[in-house]
Amino acid sequence: MHANQTKRIFILIIVLLTASAGFIFVRNLKHGSGQRVLIGDSKSVVLSKLGNPVAVFTNDFASLKYGGEVWAYGREFDPKAVLRGDFPFKLRFFAPEDGDVLIVFDTTSEVKSLQVSKK
Repeated sequence: MHANQTKRIFILIIVLLTASAGFIFVRNLKHGSGQRVLIGDSKSVVLSKLGNPVAVFTNDFASLKYGGEVWAYGREFDPKAVLRGDFPFKLRFFAPEDGDVLIVFDTTSEVKSLQVSKK
């Protein structure tokens, strides 16, 4: 591959990542729209205030650690990770990411606690 082609591919990747970061930022901005989630709110109330979570943890390590079903809200893309050379997308297979806002539900599907995840 010629240096010119490599440069074009690199620029295309940066443009695509920047565009997706803007979309995800706007989506996350909607989530942080000043709506307050209160202890005792139902799942439907949380959904109406914050929209869909980026991850839901039930019957796994996270639900055991936090004591109930956990909904995680946070960034799906970290543009600073690209500059560090890290993988920029947040993948939450088994646990929340650092800094995620966690909403923990009790057995009656009402908000039991609000936390910020720390590893």
